[in-house]
Formats: sequence, C-alpha cells, structure tokens
Amino acid sequence: GCYLDNDNYILVDGKLKQVYEPFGIFKVIFKKSYIFNNTFLNLIDTKNRNFHEQYLINSVLQIKNIVKQKYDAELIVIVWPDVTKQIIENLKETNINTITLDKKFENKEYKIKNDGHPNQKANEEIAQILFDYINNKS
Repeated sequence: GCYLDNDNYILVDGKLKQVYEPFGIFKVIFKKSYIFNNTFLNLIDTKNRNFHEQYLINSVLQIKNIVKQKYDAELIVIVWPDVTKQIIENLKETNINTITLDKKFENKEYKIKNDGHPNQKANEEIAQILFDYINNKS
C-alpha cells in the first residue's frame, strides 16, 4: 500500500518488482516529524548510502542492456562533478562508458538562476564534450 516510498520499484522481465529500502517504512511514517527529519533521517540515509548506490548501479546496468539489445548501441553516462568517487568507481568497474564533468559545471554561470539545473551554456558545452568523446572513441 501507501506506506512505502514511491521510488522503490524496478522493472524486471517486464514486471514491476518492489525493492525495499532498509528503514524505508520509518521514513514514511515519521516524514512530518521535525525531530525525526533533523536527527534520525540523516543517520538512516547515511546507513542506506550503499543500498542506494548499488540500486543506482544496477539500474544503469539494466539501461545499458536495454540500449544494447534494442538499439545495438552503447550507453554513455555523463556524471556530474559532485557525484561521489565511489559511484564513479562502481560505474567504471561495470565497464559503463562514463564522462565525468569538470568542477566548473558547479559554478553559478552554468546553472539556471534559482533552479540549480544546467543552463543553455552548460548544455552546449556538455554536448560538445559528448561529441568529442564519441568521435575520439571511433
């Protein structure tokens, strides 16, 4: 039912399968509690970091397989500079093509004001980086 997080489903063999986050039920039950959010939520999220990172890597591997099977192409993952080194290492261990962006993309000049998402300048430079990566790989 509605006691669990909405983002804990993955597609396996065309069917949705629920993946339970450790302590996820507590996050839902106490989500309106100020004390819980400021004291225990950070502890739970820190403990669950490996769970979330592995879930992310498994999802990217599934996407890689779909891209290969359906389009006979390779997946290239563009990694934002603030992603943890552990995730980058895990991506490389799985032989997923990755491009890690330079720290300069964290600057205000590359973000939409009051939003934080990449702006047109960032998207143009990222597109050029991707273009160069693909052409150098061939």
